Amino acid sequence: DERGRMTLLVLRTDVNGGGNVRGMHIEGLGGCNVANVLVYLDQGYTYVGSVYGDSQLLQLGGESDAMEREDDGADGDVERDKREGIVSVAEEYVGLCPIVDFCLVDLDGRGQSQAVTCSGIGKEGSVRIVRNGIGIHEQADVEIPGIKGLFPLRPSFSSPHDRHLLQSFVDQTRALAITEDDEMEESDPPGLTGHEPTLAARNVRPGDTVVQCTERRVVTMRADTLERVDEWSPSDGGRITVAGVNGGGQVVCAAG
Repeated sequence: DERGRMTLLVLRTDVNGGGNVRGMHIEGLGGCNVANVLVYLDQGYTYVGSVYGDSQLLQLGGESDAMEREDDGADGDVERDKREGIVSVAEEYVGLCPIVDFCLVDLDGRGQSQAVTCSGIGKEGSVRIVRNGIGIHEQADVEIPGIKGLFPLRPSFSSPHDRHLLQSFVDQTRALAITEDDEMEESDPPGLTGHEPTLAARNVRPGDTVVQCTERRVVTMRADTLERVDEWSPSDGGRITVAGVNGGGQVVCAAG
C-alpha cells in the first residue's frame, strides 16, 4: 500500500467445492519500499518495482502464528495476521529517482563539485551524494608487464566481431587470435611488424585493409589474412612518435 506494507489475501472456499467464498484470510508479510509493481518470480522471491525509491528483490518465508478475527458484516469473516513480517531484502537496486531537489557541493575542497540530491518520496526519501565517474566491475586480471596498447582487428571492415587483438609492448608487438570458441591463442600474422611497438592500428574501408603504424613504418595488410599489401617509411629515416588512423584510410604521423 502507500505506506509500504505488504499483505497477502487468501480466499477460503467451500471444502466440498462449488467455488463459494466462505471467508478471507489477510496475512501481513512485512514492510518494503512503496511499490508501483509487484512480480512474484519463484522460490519465494518477489520483485518490487518502485518509482518512489529503490527497487527491491524480496524473499518471503516463515508461517503465520497469531490471528485476529474481525466481522466483515457479510456471510464470511476476515482474519488478520498481527504477527511480525516475514519479508527479507535479498537485493536492492539503487535509483536516484525521483530527484525533488539537488545542489552542487565541493565536499572535499579539491575544486570538484559533487551533486547532493534529495531523492525519493515519502518514507523512501533520502539524501544522496553523486560522484563523477563510471562504475567498473572487474571480470578478469592478467598481469602482462610492459604492455602499452591494445588494438582489436576485424576480419573485414563491416564485420561485427573482432578476430585479432594486437598487444603493443615497449619493444615489440604480439597478436592474439580469437577462436570460434571465444578463446584466445597466440598468433603470428605474416604481414605484422612484430619487432617494433605499435602506435596505432585499425580496420579501414578502402581495400578492406588493416593499417598498422609503428615507430619506423606504416604497413597495410589484408583484413582477412593479415598478409602485407604495402609499406611506407619516412624518407629521412626519422622515427614516428605519434600516429592516428581513421576508418576512411587517412593516416596522420608525427616524426621527431
